[in-house]
This record gives sequence, structure tokens and C-alpha cells, in this order.
Amino acid sequence: MRFVLLAILCLLAAGTVGAQSTPAAPPVGILKKGSAPRVEMDLDEDGRIDYVLVNNAKGLPEHEEFDYNHDGAMDDFLYYDNGMAAREEIDSDYDGKIDIWVHLSEGRYIRRWERDLDGDGKPDKFQDF
Repeated sequence: MRFVLLAILCLLAAGTVGAQSTPAAPPVGILKKGSAPRVEMDLDEDGRIDYVLVNNAKGLPEHEEFDYNHDGAMDDFLYYDNGMAAREEIDSDYDGKIDIWVHLSEGRYIRRWERDLDGDGKPDKFQDF
């Protein structure tokens, strides 16, 4: 779901960014060797970065950061292992602390889901799939 949202946002941003003659970031998934080590985007054009992609030396993604509520603080972090999504950490209540962890297999299947319900930074609820 988040990948679809990001792809749509990238396509929308590409249209507005292209009009300003600034190159748009390549959509996630088609990065190639030698891609920029860090890509930052202001998708809603409010002057604050709300998307960051960090690539390793081979040009593969290491992690992504998203600011979904556009408050200037990143609240969703996606970590990669050998170019494949491995774990997502989410601040779902926008308090600056991670409260949801999603562990992925094969880059897209949810293997385990964890949630911190009492705000102590440790999962209280979890489910394996």
C-alpha cells in the first residue's frame, strides 16, 4: 500500500518538478547502480522535506523516510537488506516515537507485526504470519 502511495506521489511530483526544470527522483524499484546516494523531495511543496531515500555504494536502497502528516518530522521508516524491503518502523500517532514494527520477507510479504500500545518503546502486541 505504501509503495503504491509513494509511486503515485512520485508521479505527481515528477509533473510539478519537471515544470520547474529540476530533475525528479527515480521511482523506487527502478534505481540502478550509480544512483544518487541520497534523494530528498518536498512532495507537497511546503519548503520541508517529506521524503528521503538513501542508497548504498552499489546504488541499492538502504532506507527510506516519509513524513505522511507533513509536520516536518519523519514518521515512517523503511529499511532494506540487499535492495529488498526488510522492515518498516512507523510512528502512527505522530509523537516522535516508533510504535509499529512490520517485518517483511521477500521484500513485500508481512512476516511479523508488532505494536507498542503503552508508549514505552517496546512491543505489547504482535502477530506472526
